Amino acid sequence: MQLAVKNILYSTDLSRNSHIAFGYAAYLAQLTGADIHILHVLERLSDDATFAIQVYVQDDRKRHDMLDLRIDRARKALEEKLETFWSQQSDEDRKLKDQIKSIRVCESY
Repeated sequence: MQLAVKNILYSTDLSRNSHIAFGYAAYLAQLTGADIHILHVLERLSDDATFAIQVYVQDDRKRHDMLDLRIDRARKALEEKLETFWSQQSDEDRKLKDQIKSIRVCESY
């Protein structure tokens, strides 16, 4: 019995060599026609860090904006890594970009 692969989850830590793992995900997507979903999870701030932010950044809006900026920076870093990866691929392989169905950056444990 052959299994059909419909979705590939590529989870990245954005490390220097993470493009190698993405290359495998793209290769599997090319072989199977599967959709690619990209995920990067930021580690939640510690209780101490959260408390310090609350003490030193009293304005709720500024505090919220500062925390959003953290996620935005991670998303930008991910997009830059993907751009670099695709710039090194052939025109034919760049068509695989169409198989990327979601890119998500979130915060969790």
